[in-house]
Amino acid sequence: MRKGFEGVCATASVAIRDAFMWVASGYNDIVLVGGTERVLVMDTPYATRTFAMGSDSYYEGPAGITFPGVFAMLAHLYSHKYGIPLVKLKEQMAMVAIKNHQNGKLNPKAQFQATIRDLMEARIARATQRGQPVPTWADEMEFLRDIKVNPVIADPLQLYDCCPFSDGAAALVLASRDKTRRLTDKPVLIAGVGQCSAGPLHNQKDFTRMKARILSAKQAYTQAGIEPQGAGKHGI
Repeated sequence: MRKGFEGVCATASVAIRDAFMWVASGYNDIVLVGGTERVLVMDTPYATRTFAMGSDSYYEGPAGITFPGVFAMLAHLYSHKYGIPLVKLKEQMAMVAIKNHQNGKLNPKAQFQATIRDLMEARIARATQRGQPVPTWADEMEFLRDIKVNPVIADPLQLYDCCPFSDGAAALVLASRDKTRRLTDKPVLIAGVGQCSAGPLHNQKDFTRMKARILSAKQAYTQAGIEPQGAGKHGI
């Protein structure tokens, strides 16, 4: 039996949950879940149109909604709702970019293996080599504030706040307890799962706290038999 899934950024989670239910129900004792993404062959306009298919096609698409556009609106709403100045929020997001690129350099299979400082120093070296004016960024934060090297994609998000187009694939084997004991000495157990859908953005009362995310989390906690405040000691 084969099944296909499309859930935009949640595709893998939806597929894993479905496989979990097939195993938990006893219908299958082992299921292979696999996923692929091939985007680098697309140019930016084509990829943008493709990803926009994950939005509401009647209202959001014609209005020009893109993934960066949605996340930019979320950033503005979050800033307003919690009283965090947008300048402070942008600094916090910049620190995430610095941390992520630092971690990427430590991973030999990462798409980008250069820290923000590496990128900054490479631009300084290139300008020096070409006899061009040498940038005078004091540190990574100042580098990321420079819209010449970190342009605005959808205010307040800049280039290094956004995920890149990527190619990749992954696979996961889900199995019953009896089957798992014969496959590995260190299984990862699924304590609970949940899934909900809340429809298009214009149906959301407050999409800094999407109802579908709250309800699906409650489903998973209930199935696992724990409460959010007790999750840490259970390793969830």
